[in-house]
Order: sequence, then structure tokens, then C-alpha cells
Amino acid sequence: LLSNDSPTASQYTAAQEFLESHNARMSTIRVERSEVELVLIDAEHVVRAEICLLRAIMSPIRRVPPELVREIFILLTPSLDVKYSPHDPSSILKLPTPWDLGHICRSWRDIALSLGLLWSV
Repeated sequence: LLSNDSPTASQYTAAQEFLESHNARMSTIRVERSEVELVLIDAEHVVRAEICLLRAIMSPIRRVPPELVREIFILLTPSLDVKYSPHDPSSILKLPTPWDLGHICRSWRDIALSLGLLWSV
């Protein structure tokens, strides 16, 4: 292998078998690498989902006391003296409805349902 001499027939055959063996091994390595990559991609997806969940759990809005959320909901309630004018587009209130507030999460739904004031306007 280290000389420029032409290989003998037996050396050529041995080199050819060795090459075929190495090509087969290379194919096996590529398949194994693909399988490992798939496992790593799956693991990455799992970890990424857990990170998202943990970030959601640690969200500052989750630490707001229910009493304060109630007060915010009450402040969002339009007063009865607000008038709508079809000639004044700015008179349209873009405040969330109780249904909107109740669709955010279970605790907000419970708070919205417990506030009769939201539903009486």
C-alpha cells in the first residue's frame, strides 16, 4: 500500500474486499448516525416543551393575587353611562367581554364567573 508498484492479483483482490468492507461499514455508520440524530431531535423537542411549560409556570401574571385580578376585571367593565354613536367611531369600546376574560385560563374564568358585576352591564 505504501509503494507505487502495481499490486499483485491477490493484493488487488484483498484491497477490493477491504474497500467493500469499509464501504459497508461507512453505510452502517451513516444509518446509525441518522438514528442517533433522530433520538437527539426527539430529546430536544421534549426539553424545549418542558422549557416552555416552566416559563409559563414562572410567568409573572401567575403571581398576581386573585383579588387584584378581580379589581382589574371590574375596572375593565364599561360604565352604564357610556354611549355609542355610529357617527363617532372612537365611541366604540374595545374592552374585553366577560366571555373573553373567562377564556384565558381556569382561574380567570372562575374569577369572571364570580363577579356578577361583569355580567350585569
